[in-house]
Amino acid sequence: MSAWRAVLRIARRDAWRAKGRSALVVAMIALPVLGATGVDVVHRSGQLTAAERSDRLMGRADALIGAYDPGRTIEQAVFPADGVRTLPQRPDARTPEQQRAAATEPTALLGELLPPGSTLVPARTGPVAAVQTRDGLAPVDTFEADLTGGLWQGRLDLVSGRAPPPPTRPPPPGRSWTPPACGSATGSPSAAWSPPRSR
Repeated sequence: MSAWRAVLRIARRDAWRAKGRSALVVAMIALPVLGATGVDVVHRSGQLTAAERSDRLMGRADALIGAYDPGRTIEQAVFPADGVRTLPQRPDARTPEQQRAAATEPTALLGELLPPGSTLVPARTGPVAAVQTRDGLAPVDTFEADLTGGLWQGRLDLVSGRAPPPPTRPPPPGRSWTPPACGSATGSPSAAWSPPRSR
C-alpha cells in the first residue's frame, strides 16, 4: 500500500509541475470520449422505440395484418418493413390450409380468426408518389384508409381541413374507391382490427 502512495505522490507532483502537459493529456482522453458519447446520443435519439414504431405503423389498432402471397409460407421480422421473405416451396407440397388460404379472400379468413365482436377495418398501401418540397421532389408512400374515425391516429394525423367523405355507392368488385382530392391508390391489402374492449 505504501508503494502506491509513493507512486501517487510522485504523479501528483509531476502533474502540478507540468500543468500544461497534464491538461493536454486530460483533453486527449476526454475529447474523444465526449465526442463518441455525443454521436451515440444523437444517433439513438433518431431511432424509434418498438412502441413508437407500432404507433406509426398501425395507429390505435391492436393489430395490423397484411396478406403477402396467400397460400405460401413466409418469414418476417416483427415489423414488415424490416423484411418479409416468401420461402421456396414446390406447388404440389401445399397443405390443405395453404390451398384454402390461396383460394379464399383474406378478409373472409380474418373474420373466422378474430374474436366475436372485432372490428375489421380495411386499408391499402398505394404506389410511391412524388411530392414537391422546398428542397425539390421527395418520395412519399401513399395509403388509403378511413380517416373519419380515430383508428389511424398516430399513423395518419389530419393537420388541417377535414377527412374526405365516404363514397356514395360501393366500388365495383376488385376495385378500390379513391376519394376526391386524395392521393391514395390501391395496392396490397392490409387489415387493421380492434377487438371490443372491456369497460
